[in-house]
Amino acid sequence: MVFERLKNKEKLYTVIVSLLGMCIFATEVDIHSQSLKDWVLVYILTGSVVLLNLFPIILPPKANSFSMDSAVYLATLFLYGLNFTLQVLFIFSLIELYRNQRMSAWRHLFNFSMYCLMISGAYYSFLFFDGNIGKINVHHLLPYLISLLVYFSINVLLIFLFFYFIGQIFKGALELGVLKEACVGYSVTLLLSMVLAILLSEEKYFGLSLFIILVTPVVLDKLDQA
Repeated sequence: MVFERLKNKEKLYTVIVSLLGMCIFATEVDIHSQSLKDWVLVYILTGSVVLLNLFPIILPPKANSFSMDSAVYLATLFLYGLNFTLQVLFIFSLIELYRNQRMSAWRHLFNFSMYCLMISGAYYSFLFFDGNIGKINVHHLLPYLISLLVYFSINVLLIFLFFYFIGQIFKGALELGVLKEACVGYSVTLLLSMVLAILLSEEKYFGLSLFIILVTPVVLDKLDQA
């Protein structure tokens, strides 16, 4: 009986998150606002997300992970805004749907919607604390810190609720050592998103290429150590 209730709650939770994510995407994205030059950058950023997504970093609970693609989303958000970032996310999600057909369609939709909520939450918190889209201000870091905190807080909350409803929360997920590892990973992503944003603002395509070249060996080294 308890298992059945959890399964029903899981389905309801998945539907609610998916609907919220799709509503945000439908109301915030305007594909007609992009120029041809913008679309070239969208595709290049999407390619970088695909590459970085090949090297996930494992997080609790079991089978949960994140990759350095969050650094790309956040840097894109700081420089180009919500509409641009959601378009990168959408194209990547279509590629992932084709590439990983073993995963059910509803899980792809749930992941897409979860990222929509995370990115939009980071965007509006960034604006609320007087962040300036399009220009990196290293003398006023509070909006960046708050938006990153909101981004990862939404991520942790949504993942926690998902695993709670399917009954797979385990004690180890709440241990101090595990939480410390997660915080370190999030801190690295924060730093890298700022680095990428600065590189993109100075040298758009070269900066992104340099970031990918530098980050990918770091991720591979971390996986080898694990």
